[in-house]
Amino acid sequence: MMLFIISIVYAIIGFFLIKFPPKKINMFYGWRTPSATKNIDNWNFANHYGGKLFLWTAVILVLLGVFEFILGCNKIITFSKSKVIDEIVVFSSIILIIIIGEVKIRHIKI
Repeated sequence: MMLFIISIVYAIIGFFLIKFPPKKINMFYGWRTPSATKNIDNWNFANHYGGKLFLWTAVILVLLGVFEFILGCNKIITFSKSKVIDEIVVFSSIILIIIIGEVKIRHIKI
């Protein structure tokens, strides 16, 4: 269940970063890392690419949630194990989003 909720949050973040990106570099809304805030081109790229990463991660989390639900219905995993798995997956996903995004931002030629 947690994976579905987090996937909705990720999808909303991705949608807003793509459809309503921040116009200027700021410290309140957007992909705020040193490489993204270096210049406006990096900022625009980081927010658009970060939005895509969040949307794709949301899709993956939904698929993992469905898989976890099927395993739970078949009593293969228990609720407590499911919670631990969810927490690991969510933590790992945000770390991967940041790492993949930063690697991509640092390799753009603008």
